[in-house]
Amino acid sequence: MKHQVITGWEATAQAGEHVSPAFEKYNDELFDRAVNELGITRLRLELFAGVENPTDYYTLSKQGKVSKEEYRDKQYIIVNDNDDPNSIAEEGFQFAHFDLTVEKVVIPLKKRLQAKGSDLYINLNYVAFGSQKGKFRYLDNPQEYAEFILAAFLHMDRKFGFVPDAVQVILEPDNKVGWTGDHIARAIELTSDKLKAAGFEPGFIAPNTTNAENAPKYIDEIARSKKAMSAITEFGYHRYCCAKPKVLRDIASSGEAHGKTTSMLEYIGADYTMLHDDLKLARVSAWQQYTIAFPIERDNGAQYYLVDDTNPHSPVLKMGERTRFLRLYFLHARPGAQVIGAETSNAAFDPIAFANEDGSTSIVIKADAPGTIAIKNPGTGEWSYSFATHRHGDGNGKAKRNASGDLEVTIPGSGVVAVYNQSAKGVQQ
Repeated sequence: MKHQVITGWEATAQAGEHVSPAFEKYNDELFDRAVNELGITRLRLELFAGVENPTDYYTLSKQGKVSKEEYRDKQYIIVNDNDDPNSIAEEGFQFAHFDLTVEKVVIPLKKRLQAKGSDLYINLNYVAFGSQKGKFRYLDNPQEYAEFILAAFLHMDRKFGFVPDAVQVILEPDNKVGWTGDHIARAIELTSDKLKAAGFEPGFIAPNTTNAENAPKYIDEIARSKKAMSAITEFGYHRYCCAKPKVLRDIASSGEAHGKTTSMLEYIGADYTMLHDDLKLARVSAWQQYTIAFPIERDNGAQYYLVDDTNPHSPVLKMGERTRFLRLYFLHARPGAQVIGAETSNAAFDPIAFANEDGSTSIVIKADAPGTIAIKNPGTGEWSYSFATHRHGDGNGKAKRNASGDLEVTIPGSGVVAVYNQSAKGVQQ
């Protein structure tokens, strides 16, 4: 049995580049580890609503001419460039903050993935938190939203020579920002037309609700527009409320009904048990915890890596506790991998199997207890395994075969074990 195809493992493009005095001391190690040790292949590149403004508050804050608090207050306040959504006044857009993120985070990761024969998938995400009442809003002016997204694409194309692969229409439309499914649909209709006329054809990701239970409702609203639905490539959701098994299955059903992939694209504190459920129940093809890294003491699950920059001359980079487990999924199900059938006779060991494009097969098992696991009908070839446990550390080794020819691996405690080969012939899918 064959299921969804994995499109990538995502992080938000935030690594302390705007706030840590030690960033240039740890960035190379971080990005090497994010690609090779964790397996990140996608980035969410955030585009704040306040980019459309004649004043560059970010640069002013860096120069000490306005306070950081004032800059934060202006991040989501739009000042329209002019009254014509078909005429971009370039001086009305301030990309300094955005550009620094591209230069310091996006490009280094993109180069590392290209060196491995792959590429970075970039998800451009419009963000508009804060009270917008009584102010200019894109949800009331979808033609201006389309112009804004086009301005960002043109800017990236001219300055960096590449553009995003997808547009995530609005971050958390149900989080007190006022966007409905109808607003999202209209924005997609106009934006896809405007981008296509300029030679750009990204995918669109929606609805990206805070509450997972709201995602199917938003999808039903968006579906009233066939044009918008045809432009969408991915149904995204977050896990901040109500990600119950039925809700996840409903999201999978929405994806199947409309021929779209699904994705869970943010939950601070998300762990491997949630990833496992999202893969099996919501049938996600992409998944994100949150940021790549941040200088913080407490491991709250908001970043894959923690940075200790107490001594800015010698910062220390530490893998997050949840990351130890997540990486076993990310590394062994590469973009293009298809989820294939895998069953268990012991509920304590729950498998998900992946057929990778290079011919290798991986089986990632959520283990609720220690024990020896037998894998039947593995085909020929040598198999290896890696595990992460809560109380017994991490480990790896070569899988052994028993008298029946089944593979056997032992995990010393609860956690995750990944069993994988390079190209096993005769694997039963």
